Amino acid sequence: MKEPQHFLTTQMDHKVIAESSNRVRLGTEDFPGKYVDLVASPDSLKGLAGRGTVHHVAFATPNAETQLEMIEKLNKFGLEHTEVKDRKYFTSVYFKEPGGVLFEIATSGPGFDVDEELASLGESLSLPAQFEEKREHLNDVLPKFNYPTEKYR
Repeated sequence: MKEPQHFLTTQMDHKVIAESSNRVRLGTEDFPGKYVDLVASPDSLKGLAGRGTVHHVAFATPNAETQLEMIEKLNKFGLEHTEVKDRKYFTSVYFKEPGGVLFEIATSGPGFDVDEELASLGESLSLPAQFEEKREHLNDVLPKFNYPTEKYR
């Protein structure tokens, strides 16, 4: 647990919020969505990639400028990372922390209202351009939601 904790506190501006015998809570602020719990269970089996496992851990950063600051920290720390990837609704950079966990640094914007009105957000399937050719298939396989939209306006 020391390696991820050290990385998060020295390179990603997290602070220890609370500790117990096998758990450390780290965060930039102490409220839900702004912290990470690290749990030490040295006697458990190591997880294997597949269903039910975490692929990566995403961290939000306000904008491209703060994302670039993080990239500079990664470079100084000697960690390899991807180029900035445009995800239409945000941009992402991926890297493995020294313990091997895949981390993502994603900007908070531009946001999910770049291609639909905020008032009707989520009422239809919006897709980044690279997935448009799969629209018909995605409409067939994704779960259907049926909520009374008037109630929420």
